[in-house]
Amino acid sequence: MNDSTLFDPETPDEVIREAMAGTANRVVAAYMRMAQNASTAQEKEEAKARMKEYWAIKNDLDMSRQEMTETIVRMWEMLAEMEEV
Repeated sequence: MNDSTLFDPETPDEVIREAMAGTANRVVAAYMRMAQNASTAQEKEEAKARMKEYWAIKNDLDMSRQEMTETIVRMWEMLAEMEEV
């Protein structure tokens, strides 16, 4: 999904929800890798906590369309930052 599709009012809410779930899965996987590669117990626990946070976001069915699009954009930004590291 790209910005034009995400912000297109013609894009069905279900497509937005699926994009949010897919993006959250990518974030969860990134935190899972961070937990596996952590050098301290604290780093591992922090990564696991973030992983659970995004798992909950993925399963939040009460988000409005605007909340979902804002969450997707925030996750895209996070993933881009993670890839730079």
